[in-house]
Amino acid sequence: MFKLTLRSLTIFLMVAVINSEIHPFEQCSDIDTDLCEIKQVRVSPCQRGDNGYLCSFKGGDPITIDLDFVPHFNAEDLVHYYSFIDPSSEVPLPVTKINQCYDGECPLRKGELKSYQRVIRARASQPGPKNYNMKWKFVDTKNRSHGYSDDSICEIKELRVEPCKEAKSRKPCKFKSGTNSTIEFDYVPHFESERLLNQAYSVTPLLDLPLIGMDRDGCKFAQCPTKIGENGTYKNVLYMSPAFPLLNYQVKWRLWDAKNGEKGCCFTFKIKIVR
Repeated sequence: MFKLTLRSLTIFLMVAVINSEIHPFEQCSDIDTDLCEIKQVRVSPCQRGDNGYLCSFKGGDPITIDLDFVPHFNAEDLVHYYSFIDPSSEVPLPVTKINQCYDGECPLRKGELKSYQRVIRARASQPGPKNYNMKWKFVDTKNRSHGYSDDSICEIKELRVEPCKEAKSRKPCKFKSGTNSTIEFDYVPHFESERLLNQAYSVTPLLDLPLIGMDRDGCKFAQCPTKIGENGTYKNVLYMSPAFPLLNYQVKWRLWDAKNGEKGCCFTFKIKIVR
């Protein structure tokens, strides 16, 4: 991730457009460096200001991003997306082609240095001036997301959501904006784990968007260590931030071994955020 500032200062853009800065970045917390090493990120237009590396853009203008990385996996095809992140939400940017390989940049080979360049546009309607972190993510199409967990790995026995009076009629749970909701489920793991991670996502047609700011330490909400065949209970409280749009959502919930993402529990349920 790297920081951007949306501004309406056209003169700054005219000066900055000739500059391309090597930009500091943070590797996404949900991606292990053992899977992918980001070597360098270059952003244009971007000029270092008094406050450090904050690239300033006018909504609707093009942004060129160059990325050098070394994958530690093989992939024949990739999909990608971009999003703006603020402390409470993640807003995906429109992408005309989600296939990362349409310029012949695939396949990926383990250990080989790769370079990508993309031109994107900040939404003209994006609020500004305001500081954002920007996230760029691309994944192997054969491993885009984790769906329901296999019962041979984890059995979900019962899910309890509060408040959710709609459950009896099998309708999406109505969560009131600005309030807390409790997610609790019973499960039987068929794997052992010393440390668990957990994450909630909003399922979208492109990728699953992780809930920003969620404590990912699964051992705070479930029993650790995990033993094969031992009943477990997970309980967490989710805050419905007023920043979340009042929409219907399909929520994906994952609880998995910190050393092996294939070992874990996963399920989805539907909610509706209301006033």
